[in-house]
Amino acid sequence: MSFFKDALLDVLPIIEKGAPILATALGSPLAGIAVSALASAFDVKNNHLPSIIDNIKSSIDPDNRLLRAETEYTSYFTQRPLQSAELTVKLQWGS
Repeated sequence: MSFFKDALLDVLPIIEKGAPILATALGSPLAGIAVSALASAFDVKNNHLPSIIDNIKSSIDPDNRLLRAETEYTSYFTQRPLQSAELTVKLQWGS
């Protein structure tokens, strides 16, 4: 498991239920972006993990906040165009 996923282990089932894409991202190289989205949704400054955990645990309605976090996380990628990417596809039919 990644550092972030280990740190958030107590609340991971809540995150997995309300924001499955975000929960998966916590175990990936994109975990920092996922933690930022959680911090924003749960009103935590500076991505302070203990505060994120406390706010998730004490939230009356974590599902709405998790949906907001997941939306922020996914929009991070849809709003940023690939800048230096090139895709070349070659199809060869037959021999």
